[in-house]
Amino acid sequence: MGIILVRLFNTKNMAKGKELVTVEYRLFQPTERQFKDEYPELATMEQFANLSSNEFRLCWAIGSPTSPISNKRFDERCKEAINSVYQDETKIKDNSDLNQVLSCRTLSDLPSKYIDAVKTLSEMNLE
Repeated sequence: MGIILVRLFNTKNMAKGKELVTVEYRLFQPTERQFKDEYPELATMEQFANLSSNEFRLCWAIGSPTSPISNKRFDERCKEAINSVYQDETKIKDNSDLNQVLSCRTLSDLPSKYIDAVKTLSEMNLE
């Protein structure tokens, strides 16, 4: 599974010679690999079965609490997710589903094939 470990240090006390404090966070994050190979347990779920790897990464970026854009408003997440996953503007322009995502303000505005995937990812307990 794509896990990233982030280490945070207590730098305030470093100058005083005090012991460093290390905190680790595990984050679920898909990579460039085919998600059906990387997460076979998700590939068998109905919500994800018909999604391409890019569509899965899009749904993850919009819905997952481990997404780096999860603290933004829904419409901002949709735009940032599209731009990070589909960097070719021609692919975005020529795809009606992606254009619909760009104009989304709420979950129910997403194309129907993405709604359950985003909802499931947003509710997953990743601990």
